[in-house]
Amino acid sequence: MQVSNIAKRYSQAIFEISQNKSNTEQVFKELKALKEAFSGEEINSFFTNPTVGRQDKMDCAQKIVKEFQFSEEVKSFLLMLAENNRLSILENIVEEFQFFNDQAHSVTRGEVTSSHVLTPEEREQIETIVSKKTNKRVILTYKEDPKLIGGLIAKVDGYTFDDTITMHLNRLNEDLKRRVH
Repeated sequence: MQVSNIAKRYSQAIFEISQNKSNTEQVFKELKALKEAFSGEEINSFFTNPTVGRQDKMDCAQKIVKEFQFSEEVKSFLLMLAENNRLSILENIVEEFQFFNDQAHSVTRGEVTSSHVLTPEEREQIETIVSKKTNKRVILTYKEDPKLIGGLIAKVDGYTFDDTITMHLNRLNEDLKRRVH
């Protein structure tokens, strides 16, 4: 079984539990904090090291649970991951949890690449257009690529919206070729 399938099952379980208890946002916040803590080199290598025994990992997880003020759901979840030797996929679990949370709230995420830094007004306009196309609330991340001649590329929900000058020139070129033949 692939890591992503395992992570999906774990994240779906904790998501459904948090939905039933109406504390999804709190659980998500706590899971992100755990993900951040476990991304440290030292703790990550400890929990992914096959020579470290399961009981040692469980003891460490117990200390983490006692140290932080996590909800009961997250405490139990963390201990279960430690017991099943699955703490190495915590990052994937949190990503999958975010996916389930986004689906439940009709949110989609995407990335916009532009040739220059976009103004807040331009960003708002793009989000409005993409939101209308997807019928979901859109959360976009932005980056710049100086290789783009102009325009932008938006990748959202499996779709690519390419409004670059290069794309327009390619379409014009293809149109001219069709007219000649």
